Amino acid sequence: MEYLVKRQHYGKKEYYEGDKRELSPEDARQLIDLGVIEEIKKKPSPENKMQPEPRNKAAKISRKKPKN
Repeated sequence: MEYLVKRQHYGKKEYYEGDKRELSPEDARQLIDLGVIEEIKKKPSPENKMQPEPRNKAAKISRKKPKN
């Protein structure tokens, strides 16, 4: 899994704040508990990929279905 580095530390190399680090969940558990890294949350994909996400969530968008 991929994790975001919150504090600088040394592993296989030197990791700086903001870097992405690839680790197994078992290896990452201790670093997460110490607050050194955090799991990167992925945005869920929209149900209708043809329709772009609105810039303003309060704005109404048309819900027209694409023609087949």
